[in-house]
Amino acid sequence: MDDSLGGTKRSAIEVAKPNSIIVCFYEVLSSHDETQAAIEKYMTGKLLKYLEENWETRQMLMVRKRLLNENKLDRAAKLDNYEKCKVDGSKEEIIQSHYTYIIQRLRHNLPESSIIHKLRDWLVAEGYKSGELKSFVHEDVPKMVERWRMEMMIKLYAMASGDPSGQKLFLQSTRYGDLTKHFNNYLMVKENRRRDPDQFSILAGLLRDDPKNLLFLTSDLNEAKSAHQNRMKCVIVARTGTEFPQDGSMAHFPVVSSLEHINFVETGSAPECC
Repeated sequence: MDDSLGGTKRSAIEVAKPNSIIVCFYEVLSSHDETQAAIEKYMTGKLLKYLEENWETRQMLMVRKRLLNENKLDRAAKLDNYEKCKVDGSKEEIIQSHYTYIIQRLRHNLPESSIIHKLRDWLVAEGYKSGELKSFVHEDVPKMVERWRMEMMIKLYAMASGDPSGQKLFLQSTRYGDLTKHFNNYLMVKENRRRDPDQFSILAGLLRDDPKNLLFLTSDLNEAKSAHQNRMKCVIVARTGTEFPQDGSMAHFPVVSSLEHINFVETGSAPECC
């Protein structure tokens, strides 16, 4: 047994087989850093051509108007040395200034209301659908979700802050192929709501099951605590580089570094996992 992460971390754990599993996208199915790096690389290579080809469309005219407003606010706030979006000069110079600003802004936290979010979503969706962009999932994910769903007949629900259509597109476009056949549905729950115990009561109601029959897989201790308060079983998935408090607050939760370390057994023969 290794208590270095403050919880109970074993090479393998036994958990009573649940009826359903709620799986968080980050950092259980995928990696936020790997995903953002892939998107930034794709955007850097595709954005300029996209702007040039769509510059005069009605949709892009709306984007340009909002970009100018956001650019003025960012530059006025002096949060970073952002490129000024030009309105005068050659078309090539104007487009290049917008491109530079967008790429700069993508490297920092964006408010959800930013039009750059929308622009990124359009381009990323286009990349996933064309096959030019592949979504990152951890290497243990394809094998384990297939085993859980197809062999053990456990229902699987992905959970993320993004809308269900985006989650589905992400899982259709992985480097291992289409994984959506293993998921029953997709849950959109904002991160701040996942730390509210009442949210997990709502989720159990949506899944029409007793919380004790559900398993929640997360990398976030506070999310696990909220789910646990509603009698859900919880396992914390600690991928390489995940940091946790050393104050013993994780003592109630088993911690694994891979989904392969979770072994399901029939109810009555397994210890309580949380």
